[in-house]
Amino acid sequence: MARWLATSAVLLLIGAILWPWLRQLGLLNLPGDLMLDFQGARIYLPFATSMLIGGVISMVWWLLNPP
Repeated sequence: MARWLATSAVLLLIGAILWPWLRQLGLLNLPGDLMLDFQGARIYLPFATSMLIGGVISMVWWLLNPP
């Protein structure tokens, strides 16, 4: 359990560090990504980007660990 928590924290930190560069690449502006503005607060919900990244990670995992 502690390993998963540590891994999640590291991935979250890496994502936060890479956020500006991902925006410049246009990765975070895919159709299906929602941006909501509420009274000066901006909420970003990257549904399509999450599905794309999840698919890439699954493909790499499948290639590295064949059945």
